[in-house]
Amino acid sequence: MVNGKEVAVYDSIYKNGKAVAVKQYVGRLPYEKFKDPTNPDLNYLNNLNEEDGKTPQEKAYIKALKGIQKKYAESGNQNAWPAHMKLYDANQQGTSSHKNLMVYRYAEMLLLMADVYNELDNTSKAIELVEEVLKRARESAGGNGVEPKAWSKQLTKEEVSEKIYFEFLFELDGEPSMYELLRVKGTEYLKKALQYHNNHELTKVSDAYYKSAAQKWCCTIPENSSTISPFSPYKSRSSSRLTAMAFSMA
Repeated sequence: MVNGKEVAVYDSIYKNGKAVAVKQYVGRLPYEKFKDPTNPDLNYLNNLNEEDGKTPQEKAYIKALKGIQKKYAESGNQNAWPAHMKLYDANQQGTSSHKNLMVYRYAEMLLLMADVYNELDNTSKAIELVEEVLKRARESAGGNGVEPKAWSKQLTKEEVSEKIYFEFLFELDGEPSMYELLRVKGTEYLKKALQYHNNHELTKVSDAYYKSAAQKWCCTIPENSSTISPFSPYKSRSSSRLTAMAFSMA
């Protein structure tokens, strides 16, 4: 909130834990110019030319893009990464904070309902419920009114199942249930999530930069990871054979 107007966190300048002004210039990754629009192309970014900028602002933007590899993939400074502002209380005193911790949200309930309807072969109802979540994101402060796009009603049950899985991860990023959400549909989906992560350009560069074993994390998969409830529709999908998977964390 800046001067009574709601502004997205990443578009605000903070001082003493409070948003005091709106940023005049905000640069974002040009995903539409990448070979894969879902993955930053570091080769493209590193070969940008600052002199192509026609104004000081454009030159600064290009310079920032060229510095992404060092700042985000080859930096031991965790502050270089955007914080999960929804969980951080900038006004806390020591270990005391009056900010509520999100344990369960309406969006999570909608996605859970959508997943259940989809498992019951009511895929159209599932898509309808997910749209409530996507629409809120499109129309929220900082949204562009276009993304995330509504899902096609022609999607199959299997396609919707996978899209709901990843929508959980997008919507609840950094929240307490993240550990379970990655594993709730068994090893097949967990493997897909890890592959997306490990094939990300920033992850690969960071993995090459930090060569010590200390930078490798072992992700333990509990044998009952997908059997939270004896009636869980995911029970048949899980596999207790895969008990651990090593992967790289940026």
